[in-house]
Amino acid sequence: MRRFRRDKTFGEPIVWLTTFFVIAFHFGAVAALFMFAWKPFVLAILLWWVAGSLGIGMGFHRLLTHRGYKTTKLVEYVLTVCGTLSFGRRPDLLGRDASIASSER
Repeated sequence: MRRFRRDKTFGEPIVWLTTFFVIAFHFGAVAALFMFAWKPFVLAILLWWVAGSLGIGMGFHRLLTHRGYKTTKLVEYVLTVCGTLSFGRRPDLLGRDASIASSER
């Protein structure tokens, strides 16, 4: 029980916008069970890969957080848009969060 008292998860405020989207996506997932088709399924898998691999992996993590490689502004903006498709953190907060995480080690 002592471990849960130190946990900051339950002390943080609820972000209602995120909560709304999580609930809406779950309702959409249940509705999708009754409207299955292969074309939208393949498109969903493609967008999942674009948001996760290109957006979060290449864009947010490697490019914006660590500045692991250099690219043109157009490619940087496209990768940032791909990262925002995943409804993650705001791109302008990534540098701040990375420095906080590095200082905690």
